Amino acid sequence: MRAFAGGVRRPTEKDRVYLIAAGLLFVELLAGVVWGIQRGLSSLFAKEILMIASFTQIGMVTSVFGLTKAVTNLFMGALSDRVGRKPVIVVGAIVSALGGMVIASADQFTGMLLGTALIGLGGGSTFVGIMVAMTEVIPSRIGLAMGLFQLAAYGGSTLGTSLAGYLAVSYGLRQPFTVLMAISAVGAVAGFFFIPKTKGFVHEERTRPKMRVSITAYARQLAPMYFAGFSSKIMDSLSL
Repeated sequence: MRAFAGGVRRPTEKDRVYLIAAGLLFVELLAGVVWGIQRGLSSLFAKEILMIASFTQIGMVTSVFGLTKAVTNLFMGALSDRVGRKPVIVVGAIVSALGGMVIASADQFTGMLLGTALIGLGGGSTFVGIMVAMTEVIPSRIGLAMGLFQLAAYGGSTLGTSLAGYLAVSYGLRQPFTVLMAISAVGAVAGFFFIPKTKGFVHEERTRPKMRVSITAYARQLAPMYFAGFSSKIMDSLSL
C-alpha cells in the first residue's frame, strides 16, 4: 500500500529515483546542446571569423575537443569514485561555460583552441559523471539507463546543431558561443540544486568485490569504440 498523509500521497523511493534520473538527464540534455553548438560551428568559426585557411589548424580545433574529453573521462571518472558524481558534473558544466566565453571573445587561433579544449574538459567531466550516476540510480536496469543517457546526449546534440545554425544566420558566428556559455551555466545551477550527492553510491561501489581484468581484455572491448571515435572526428574535420 502507498502511504498517504492528509489525502496526499507521500513520495515513494521509486518517485525519488525518477526525479534524480530526470535531473541527470536534463543536465545531460543541456550538455548535448553545448556539444552540438561546438561541433556544428567550430570549423566554420575558425575559417570565417579567425580567417584560418590551414586545414591542419582547423583539424586541430576539431580534434582537441575529442582529445581533452577522452582524457578527462578517464581522470574525472576516477575522481568521482572519491568525491562523488555531483561535484564532477557541476564543475564540468562550469568549465564548459568558461570555454564558451573564451571562444565568443577569441580573435586568434590560440583562443579558439583554448576555448575548445575547455569545452572538451567540461564535457568529459559532465559526461562521465552523469553516465555513471545513471547506472547507480537505476542499477537493476542498466540497459535502460544507458539508453536514456544516450537519448539525452544525442538528442541535445541534434538540438544544439540546429540552434547553432539558426543563431549563426540570425546573429553571427559569435552569438552561438555566448548562448553555449549561458546553457552551460544553467546546467551547472541545475546540477547543483537538483542532483543529490552520490557518496552513498560511491561507498557501496567501494565495498563490492574487486574483479581483475587484463589489459588485453580491456583493449579488445574498447577497440571498436576507438575506431568509431576516430572515424567520427575525421568526418567532423571534413564536414565543412
